Amino acid sequence: MSDAPRLFIRHIRSSKTCMNGARPWFRSRGWSWSDFLANGRPLQDFIDDGCPLARPAIERAQQEVADGR
Repeated sequence: MSDAPRLFIRHIRSSKTCMNGARPWFRSRGWSWSDFLANGRPLQDFIDDGCPLARPAIERAQQEVADGR
C-alpha cells in the first residue's frame, strides 16, 4: 500500500453517505468491496471518478489529511 491518502469506510459512515448502494457502486467500477473494507482505497480514485454521491466522504477524508491524521 502506498502513502497516498486513502478513503476508508469510516469516511463513508461519518459523512452519513447512504450505504445501501455502496457494494453495487464499487462493483460497477470493478473495485473490490472486501479489499476496501480491509485497506481503504486511494482517495484519488474517488476524486477521479467524479461521482457527486462520493463527495461528502471525499471531503471527510481530505479533512483528515489536512488535520494531519
